Amino acid sequence: MGKSAVGLGEAGLSAATGALAAPVGAAYGIGKTLTSGKYGTQQGIDEGERAGAALADKLTYQPRTEAGRADVEALGNSGLMHALQGLPVESPMLARIPEVPRGVLATGEGAAGAARAGANAVGRGAVRAAARALPEVDPETLRLAREAHEMGFRFRPDQMYENKFGRIAGQLSSDVPFSGETSGANQRVFNQRLIQSIGGEGDKLTRQVYANAMKKSGTEIDAITAAHSIPIDNAFLNRLQRAKGNQLPEVQGVVQGYINDLEALAGPRQTLAGGGATSSARQLDGAKLRPFLTKLKSTIRSTSNGDLRHALSDLQGEIEDSFLPQLSPDEAARYAAARRQYAIGKTIEPLVAKSPGGNISPRALMGAVTSNAYGKRAMAMGQGGELGKLADIGSLFLREPGTSNTAERGIVAGVLGGAGLGVNPAAAVAPWVAANLYNRAGPAVTEQLLQRPPTP
Repeated sequence: MGKSAVGLGEAGLSAATGALAAPVGAAYGIGKTLTSGKYGTQQGIDEGERAGAALADKLTYQPRTEAGRADVEALGNSGLMHALQGLPVESPMLARIPEVPRGVLATGEGAAGAARAGANAVGRGAVRAAARALPEVDPETLRLAREAHEMGFRFRPDQMYENKFGRIAGQLSSDVPFSGETSGANQRVFNQRLIQSIGGEGDKLTRQVYANAMKKSGTEIDAITAAHSIPIDNAFLNRLQRAKGNQLPEVQGVVQGYINDLEALAGPRQTLAGGGATSSARQLDGAKLRPFLTKLKSTIRSTSNGDLRHALSDLQGEIEDSFLPQLSPDEAARYAAARRQYAIGKTIEPLVAKSPGGNISPRALMGAVTSNAYGKRAMAMGQGGELGKLADIGSLFLREPGTSNTAERGIVAGVLGGAGLGVNPAAAVAPWVAANLYNRAGPAVTEQLLQRPPTP
């Protein structure tokens, strides 16, 4: 790797960690002021400011190469570094901290109560300032993030940007034990949404939850289809032939095969006494129709032949035009819901099989959704439905950086290890406090970011 690339990488990491360290330092300074016993005094404000600035400085990566230091200096001279960090630790911010009742500090909670008060102060001031300082978010990312937020997901600021170093730093903060990370809560929301999409209940999509949901939707489909039949007569068979129109011989052959199978399910024609067969309609029982439609729809989803997919979709439409009108409005709604739930269940079946604990990988969902030509086309056309939206959310927000990023992770980890924080157990408190404050305040910053009007 060339010196210029290393320098740019170090400068980028310094900017990214500085942007995250500034609000963390501000929050830490606030907490320091609240727990010092000197709140409300200039001395307490000054000590809190120094403590916050010191922590922010420790958490900001300092370039170790001459090229990196030069690039950081250039960023500083341009004013970009200050804009990225955006939230200096200033005494006016600390001076606006409301006085904490002495009773809070006197209780058994002590510093914990003061820390919560510090977090509240961050919510009133530092969070809004941090959100204002962050750069604009891509409009499509912003739209999807707002929809995800309505579903119950909560994101850190680094998850809103395609910045590799920022993503790694954010992921490392979530890996710190007992630091208030949001990944567990987001996984639970993700699981719940998947379970709801197949008509199940629970917080984890275990194999038993999956089996119960699939049995429920399958039973519903069976009950509705078994209660109805469709007439198989010459007029109906002629309508099915339209699906073969203007298609190549190999496509016509596959379509005709399905037509022959459907007619065979209705049984042989009645023979006439004088020879020949009657043209009267035969009734195809719904219980026999259901597996036929399941096979037909499976072929439609799995084929990579666009002409065949189109022709079989036309065939499916002709069949359902004869079956669906027989259903009452309530039956039609229940049938559509059960079919949708069953289809989603078949799509995510491989993921459930690979997840014995019931936590489905958000990143893997996109692979399952686009595993066949039908899914790829639906996602490309923006017609992936609720499952497609979940796949987008998992792919964009609930993932680690795109590769192993071994070198980059080493650099980011050096922010802690290089400062000696990973050696001295007592010094390890600083990164824990930083991760705790960032993980807890970060979603509030992102919420402010989602509400921020676009820059004119």
